Amino acid sequence: MNSSNAPLRRPSFFGGPGPGAAAPGRDLSCSDLLPSGSRTFWVGTRRSRISVNRLVSERRGAPVRIVASAREAHCILVPLRTCASHDRWTGDERWRAAQVGPGDFCVLGPGVEHAGLLDGPLDLLLLTIDRKALEDLASDAGAPLRDAPMEEAAWAVPDPAVARLAAVVGQGLDDGAEEPLYFRHLVLACCLQAIRAFGALDDASVRQGGLAPWQAARAKRLLSTDLCMDRGVQAVADECGLSAAYFAKAFKVTTGCTPHRWRLAARIDEARRLLAEEFLAIAQVAAAVGFADQSHLSKAFKRECGISPGAWRRLHGSARGRTQDGFVGEDDEAAVGETG
Repeated sequence: MNSSNAPLRRPSFFGGPGPGAAAPGRDLSCSDLLPSGSRTFWVGTRRSRISVNRLVSERRGAPVRIVASAREAHCILVPLRTCASHDRWTGDERWRAAQVGPGDFCVLGPGVEHAGLLDGPLDLLLLTIDRKALEDLASDAGAPLRDAPMEEAAWAVPDPAVARLAAVVGQGLDDGAEEPLYFRHLVLACCLQAIRAFGALDDASVRQGGLAPWQAARAKRLLSTDLCMDRGVQAVADECGLSAAYFAKAFKVTTGCTPHRWRLAARIDEARRLLAEEFLAIAQVAAAVGFADQSHLSKAFKRECGISPGAWRRLHGSARGRTQDGFVGEDDEAAVGETG
């Protein structure tokens, strides 16, 4: 074939024999190329999903046309075996694609049909990912996307980590992904590593060892609500998809304090609000915000605020809140033995 990079008309092999081809090219969809017994997998992100296919062909002597046209989605192609140099088209422009093999990957931008005419064995992992899924991956990594992060096609981007992950994902497809949770994490890791290697993430903004923004927001929300519940670190870590030990360290890196300290501060904040606004005895306030009893609240409150709950209410509380103290004794600390 002519290896010129000059733009050409849409090649004739899209409807019949290609120029210079020994035999007509054959259109093969993803399902045509999947090995017997395999299927397309869909891996969900928070707002979208990623399709995962393994494209396999042992055809020789008759070129195979591969078309990737995903409209607003990006296609990430990772060869699991060496793919020989071949002609490819981006829209109506023909290019000579260099040989790629394990250790490289290719990114095809959205909105344009990409096609390649290959003659020989083929084994590719195809990951199709739209903009929302890209944003979800970036958010989970705590690294914002760069402006127009993957609008252009890129060929033979080297990254051994992508190759290793893709090989395991490919094996998972062959095995039927018997462990779907494990498989899902592999696919997401492969996509994330690819977009990072492509340069689509602003890694400079990542705080090493911290939580991703969505994890931090979820953890703060969980630690600051339902304060009367006994919600431990493990339960919050589970919601963030992390081990308890890693979560505790990452939370401190992100917020500057431990999860326990954050929850204690949330309890004290809510106690101040109730003392100022609500018609509740201090013992009732203690129960409402998760303290064992009035004495427990008094000790923690004075340690955090410098004064006791009763003194704080007399300074900041509404008239009805101050009146409520009269039902339990003017000096609440005297009733429980103020210990600070």
